[in-house]
Amino acid sequence: MKEIKILIAEDDVVTQHLELALLKKKGYRNLRIATDGESALRMFFEQPPDLLILDYYMPHKSGFEVLEEIRDNKEFKRIPIIFVTAVDDKSKLIEALKFGATDYITKPFDQAEFLARIDAHARNYYLQKKLMQTNEKLEEVNNILIEKKRQIETDLKTARKIQEALLPKNIPPIKNLNIEYLYQASNSIGGDFLDIVRIDDETCAFYIADVAGHGVTSALITVFVREQMTGIMNSLDRDSFQPAEILNKLNRNYHKETNFIEDGMFLTIFCGILDTKSYKIKYASAGHHSVPVIFDSNNSQSLSEMGVAIGFLEDFQYTNYTVQLKSNKKIFCHTDGLIELTNSKNESFGMDRLTTSLMKNYDLHSTKLLEQIIQRGQRFSEQKVFEDDIALLLFELS
Repeated sequence: MKEIKILIAEDDVVTQHLELALLKKKGYRNLRIATDGESALRMFFEQPPDLLILDYYMPHKSGFEVLEEIRDNKEFKRIPIIFVTAVDDKSKLIEALKFGATDYITKPFDQAEFLARIDAHARNYYLQKKLMQTNEKLEEVNNILIEKKRQIETDLKTARKIQEALLPKNIPPIKNLNIEYLYQASNSIGGDFLDIVRIDDETCAFYIADVAGHGVTSALITVFVREQMTGIMNSLDRDSFQPAEILNKLNRNYHKETNFIEDGMFLTIFCGILDTKSYKIKYASAGHHSVPVIFDSNNSQSLSEMGVAIGFLEDFQYTNYTVQLKSNKKIFCHTDGLIELTNSKNESFGMDRLTTSLMKNYDLHSTKLLEQIIQRGQRFSEQKVFEDDIALLLFELS
């Protein structure tokens, strides 16, 4: 604090030397003397001090005039100005305080009191100055963070658009089959996605997947997996469309080409082949615990057989499972954002509530049914926007 700059405006030589001596003894080193009001103003504005000791009566300009000119400048409102004067008219000192003087000391002054008052105001100004400097730095950092946040939000919006662009634009027509899907975005970027591929007039392949975690990394993995699945499926002829082999190839490629991804980033995926001629679904699952449900208004069946998630074991071999279907059945596929919703009692939405809702709303058109499931989840969780993405896929056999 002793580096504080003090300007003494005093025309009396004896008082000048006394104040200088006291302040130097106290440790103040940055001291200057002005011997009249005009020089005090000039020196003040040329090199603003941190504290001004001001005599009331001085040549050329009085201490009161000096005070007024300084306080007229908003930049110097906070600098302490201490009157040290022999004036015994209290009304003048009170008027000086009203016009911006910080304090006053009457001559002859007690040396201990003089130093105590100077120290107190110097310390207060020093701390205020440091606080202002800190606040300025914090504001600068805050502005940088705000700009970074804006950039991140822009990047996230772009990532969200890219992610949504991966969803099917046109659902391929398949005989005796109506297909609908619904994607409910969350506050953050997730890794839910799906696709439907036409094999022939009566057969389609499909998958629904969920990358672990949230954020840009998850979104980037969805792009990678989507490209992989498209490449794998395009390389197959009709007889080679086997869900287990598709997942085997995806798992091998994932381990081979994702060294840039941190450990623990995996994905679950359910892959199926739906044949409306034979009314069969053949499927394989890589850790997709959000199990699909075959249902009508009276009965339901879960497709619960599964292997490990993609990214865990490089040499894992997935297995095909086949289920015979009946006409008028519906097949519901989903990601875990729905069944993991919780309410105020910390209860999970779960598969039982989901299955009950599906059967209850079986007679609704597929689009309305999916909307109803989302609304049921919103009522249960008391959330309009979910914490996790939700992807729903519905097949209706006729």
